[in-house]
Amino acid sequence: HLGGHSLRAIRLLSLMRATLGAEISLKEIFAQPTIAGQAALIAAATQKESEQIPLAAPAEDYALSNAQRRLWVLSKLDEGLAAYNMPVAVRLQGRLNIFALEKAFSLLFARHESLRTNFTEKEGEGRQLIREVKEYILPIRDCLTAEEEKINALIHQHATRLFDLENDLLLQLELLVLSEEEHLLLFNMHHIISDGWSMNVLIEELSILYGECLAGASSPLASLRPLRIQYKDYAAWQNSLLEWSEAENENTAGDGSANTENGGPQAGTMGQLQNYWQHQLSGISPLELPTDYSRPLVKTYRGTHLSVVLPPTTAAALQSFSTEYGLSLFMTLNALVNV
Repeated sequence: HLGGHSLRAIRLLSLMRATLGAEISLKEIFAQPTIAGQAALIAAATQKESEQIPLAAPAEDYALSNAQRRLWVLSKLDEGLAAYNMPVAVRLQGRLNIFALEKAFSLLFARHESLRTNFTEKEGEGRQLIREVKEYILPIRDCLTAEEEKINALIHQHATRLFDLENDLLLQLELLVLSEEEHLLLFNMHHIISDGWSMNVLIEELSILYGECLAGASSPLASLRPLRIQYKDYAAWQNSLLEWSEAENENTAGDGSANTENGGPQAGTMGQLQNYWQHQLSGISPLELPTDYSRPLVKTYRGTHLSVVLPPTTAAALQSFSTEYGLSLFMTLNALVNV
């Protein structure tokens, strides 16, 4: 789509900052959805050297990021934990080399510490524990004679399993053998170690590594770009920004401006963002959607979803409207909730 959507726009901003040193806002990107317009933004942008996230010092355990901390707290409430599962079923057609597939998964677990991370409590706070690298054995289930109802039940069972964040692998896998040339590969990741974008990266890297292992490559990981940092490094960096933000808030000048004379990582930025959102959200009341039933006092996660397919002419008109007013299609559809 012309202009893409918010997640793609944020990724574009990150690439512009990292490769060109151009500081551009999300609002500016949506205002200039063409390549020519964005080229003009880059030419006029403030140039800033991209800050590299430092490596965290080796330790027995590591601090959680903001996102991880939120999900860890929710896991302690013991309410509908399967709501944070991220299941995917991939149908594989053709001959499958299970040895090469297992090797590819072993390499993925070695490459990404997040896939080997568990979460524990230490002095009342959640901490990341990174497990050592081991050879991975893929669970395989023979479904050669299974009926479709049975297969669907297995998929549902795999997708809704409850994770033990302290002891389980938080990427659970299973291979269902439907025939010699047809398999279902079931993924289920807990949201605390992944998101929608990460799942796409995982499947893409698995495909590359499987091809390398199938070809007998001596160093399959050489086909992928080396990772300079792991998620624990990002979490430590994010926490350092938040700690600096709190210090800045204590030293904020009387006119509300952040004192950045002492430098530091992204001095003042986090504090300014925090102050902005606290002001924007102060006094806001919960959104009351026109639901059929009243909201329960305790979340049950027993809701469902409804899919609606729009006619091509309607979808095209909505896309055209969004483009004309510099919006993403999601923004337009989301606004309809308030109409």
